[in-house]
Amino acid sequence: MMLRKVIIIIIIVIVCICLISLSFKLGYINGKAKEKEEKEYIIKDNTIKENSNDLRKKGYSLILEAQEIEEKMEQIPETKLDVEPGSLSKNSIILNYLSNNEEYGVYLKLNYYILEKEIGDKWYKVEPIRNELNENTDYRGDTFKLEKGKVYQVYKDFKEYTKNGLPKGKYRVVFLTYRIPPKFNEIKKDKKCIMTEFEIK
Repeated sequence: MMLRKVIIIIIIVIVCICLISLSFKLGYINGKAKEKEEKEYIIKDNTIKENSNDLRKKGYSLILEAQEIEEKMEQIPETKLDVEPGSLSKNSIILNYLSNNEEYGVYLKLNYYILEKEIGDKWYKVEPIRNELNENTDYRGDTFKLEKGKVYQVYKDFKEYTKNGLPKGKYRVVFLTYRIPPKFNEIKKDKKCIMTEFEIK
């Protein structure tokens, strides 16, 4: 009878130890998942003292610029930008660009783009990794004329913005252009854009 009680006590102790270990393990896993989620991005405002390189070393996948996005920027007329079906992944995307606009749409630097991420109901620019950018990234520099009515397929590797691939969420790719040649006093007025949204699931 005594032996039976001892065996029961031992079994209860073993079960308790297993439950405690499981709780710790689940807590650790949940903590790691939460930590990973918290480090998917950081909005770099005036309260952030570290530079972007230090933030990336801390594990943040995306550095978001805090300034307000120009939501009212006019879109290029007679122009379409969409995602090639089946091309989207967290690491890259293929875009199809088509324009029938002679004034703005055929003067576009397809090698340079802006990536934005939606947080809540606001859009934030993703800060590029400078040493990964193509040397010719200024949309106001030399531009060759695109052919009107022709579809241009553009491959974009997100390594210009992240080392780990894009975290889950809604994004958009933005191309900017100016009328060629822009009037000196109307640079901002002359600027237009074309964009398309996509979601990483």
